[in-house]
Amino acid sequence: MTLARLLKEDSRPIIILLAVFLILRLPMLLYTPMMNDDSVYAIMIEEQREGLTPIPTFLGYPVGWKPMLFFWLHAVLPPLPGPIELTYRLPSLLFGLATIVPLFLLLRNAGCSRRLAFISMLIFQLTYITSYPNTMGIIDSMLFFQIALALLIYSEDGLGRGRFIAAGILAFTAYMTKTAVAAMIPILAVAYFLFIGRRKTLSDPLFLLSLLAVPLAAISIYLIFQSSGLGEELYVSHIFNLLVSPDGFIGQAQRIWSGLWVLLLAAGAWFSLSLVGFVKHWKENRFMAVWYILLLFPLLGTYFLPWYFLPVMPAISYFAALALLREGKKEKMDTFFAIFFAFTMILTVATSFMSYEIGRAETAPQKEAGLMVAGEENVLFVGTWNPTAIAYKTVEEIRDLGKPYDYGWVLLPKNSDISAYYDFIEDYETAEYPVTQGSFSSAYTTEDIFRKDSNISSFDYVVASGSPMVMENFTIPGAQILYNQSGVMVFRLDS
Repeated sequence: MTLARLLKEDSRPIIILLAVFLILRLPMLLYTPMMNDDSVYAIMIEEQREGLTPIPTFLGYPVGWKPMLFFWLHAVLPPLPGPIELTYRLPSLLFGLATIVPLFLLLRNAGCSRRLAFISMLIFQLTYITSYPNTMGIIDSMLFFQIALALLIYSEDGLGRGRFIAAGILAFTAYMTKTAVAAMIPILAVAYFLFIGRRKTLSDPLFLLSLLAVPLAAISIYLIFQSSGLGEELYVSHIFNLLVSPDGFIGQAQRIWSGLWVLLLAAGAWFSLSLVGFVKHWKENRFMAVWYILLLFPLLGTYFLPWYFLPVMPAISYFAALALLREGKKEKMDTFFAIFFAFTMILTVATSFMSYEIGRAETAPQKEAGLMVAGEENVLFVGTWNPTAIAYKTVEEIRDLGKPYDYGWVLLPKNSDISAYYDFIEDYETAEYPVTQGSFSSAYTTEDIFRKDSNISSFDYVVASGSPMVMENFTIPGAQILYNQSGVMVFRLDS
């Protein structure tokens, strides 16, 4: 079936899916403050606006976290008027919206009926796993668009052999967006032609050439990052150790257990249904079965991050839909199906909203603290991981002043003794503790103390963060408490 014919015949379900996407995603786009990676990436994007660098930077230092393409793209897009979050999140929303058509058509090319593809895509859109990356300024929405489009291009015979080069280019750029996840493109391309497409394609020189795109990108990224000594950190600390726990068997088991909890909470009953559908129907579509099996990789390293499962959600949704629709060899949408689907849909959307609400409650105090000290000089941030406050101060000052003020930041490990707070407030450059100075590149993988470079000799404001239990009795003698909420405190020091 040609692409043009697919688009013509399937235009109605596609339009419905696009509408559902906007209904579910638009209200959540600005619901929560920037948080976690969302906040860190906003700072990194602003640094790239000052000049694109081969290795993304954070606080002026190259960091071995992610490749450059996501940050480059956002950096060349103009800042948007309105809420701060819109500038960093709108591209994710648009990439998510743009993914619907190629993913639906890919399911059709993979042998799904119109009904099965439609129900699968509805399930795909309902979960927090797919909603979160579409409504946050993180990499995964852009990445998955490239994956879906590359696989659709591979599956479209009508585009000719030249399509393999186009698909290979997309696989290359996907790797330049989020490294090893892009390896699923050649894996699924081979599976498609092995089980669905023309098998002789597997020996086509252009097809084989396209499979080299990911290894070529992997080598290129290593050489680029290794020029700053970060190649091994990227591939060992941020990729290998993500899949293989350095804590041995117990650590690996804990990761898998946390991944299963993520699936049960963020995908809800759909994941349980997908297990039933996979066991009963995997032989009917071995291409989708291979795609489903790939969920083993995010299971190994999810760290309670549900969006890690985004690349395998189409397969989870497909087998969940099969479990509901298939009765023998027929697809049946009866009263039971309608009631069960509606109930599960409502439950999934409600659970997704609760996850957003939890994130909003946790980060709203950090946003308020960051905006409180925005435009103020001589500010010190001290305590546990609190990028939200720093991002809002930084971005707000860039908007108003063109560049942010200098500030101090000491990142302390969890459960640090309260005396460490006082020591750094009293003497920012204290040598009493072993400190990683300047670069925060290993902040995600080690429990060290990190200290930002700063030329400030004395501070007028202190933003302290930690667990509510630690911060409950925290005070700075002689300082005025301007804000105290959920483990985030803002102090005005005496002149």
